[in-house]
Amino acid sequence: IPIVSCLLQVPVEGSSSMLASLEKALLTLRILRKLTVHGFKKPHDSQDVRMFLSMVFDRAKTMLECRKSLRSVDHTVAAALCEKFAIHLTKILLDTLEHHPFSYVDFIQPSLEFAVVYVFTPAGDSLLFERFTVQCLNLIKAILLCAEYKPAKVVEETKEPETLRAHQIKMGFFTANTLTEMCKKLVTHYFLLTTDDLKQWDSDPEGFDSILNHYRLLMTLNSGGLILKVLPCTENIFLTLFHEFRVVLSPVLLEMIQNNHNLVAPDNLSAILKKDAVYNAVGLAAFDFYDEVTTQYVKPLGMS
Repeated sequence: IPIVSCLLQVPVEGSSSMLASLEKALLTLRILRKLTVHGFKKPHDSQDVRMFLSMVFDRAKTMLECRKSLRSVDHTVAAALCEKFAIHLTKILLDTLEHHPFSYVDFIQPSLEFAVVYVFTPAGDSLLFERFTVQCLNLIKAILLCAEYKPAKVVEETKEPETLRAHQIKMGFFTANTLTEMCKKLVTHYFLLTTDDLKQWDSDPEGFDSILNHYRLLMTLNSGGLILKVLPCTENIFLTLFHEFRVVLSPVLLEMIQNNHNLVAPDNLSAILKKDAVYNAVGLAAFDFYDEVTTQYVKPLGMS
């Protein structure tokens, strides 16, 4: 996409031609998305489609870097177009996965690597914005929950070879170490209430809770694409991960409970928010986590 190079090289006082070119590129990307998703019965049979999908990851990275550079010099219009471009690239991945899951099997690994690097490692700290974070979380969730990627209860009895291959790719990616780091980042970073959250809660507690519950309901109904808030999306991906990998993640959450169960000084806001985030995680995982908590805490205290 030539416009990418232009964005990185053109002096950012801003040229109308640069903006026009980016708008045309965005329109072209929308057309390519429709063509990829609806123009092929089996997209993986087309070398052009495979190449196009392979390019999405690098182009998204470049657009995020462009956005960062443009925002640093207050070029807000071009930066906003870069945001739209990056978001639309993720929509291409999500739509292809939804409509052609078996054509997407070769892109499971790069998709997970792409999303996890930006959302769960320091590499994404300076590049992320809320809507892009939501899209990455939705991509991870969509791969985890995709029915075509779930083998039979007895794995060897799975009839579709691509289902088995997709499952093996997922299991190979979600190692104990990766799951542990994701869980800790979700709880200790994304679950923390922000300054804006606290202000909204302070001014209208019932309204704040009502809006958050509305978002959570939409996530439960798999309307994640409509959600622009990070907190309900991170809660949802945490719940999905915990349900899929309870054996690995239960000890991680237990450790966080043990590290945060002591009384906290009333003026230590950071510690209070962290304790709140851990308790929120326990509440979310209660269905899969009940036996662990009962064994570790309730029975030793003689409680029923």
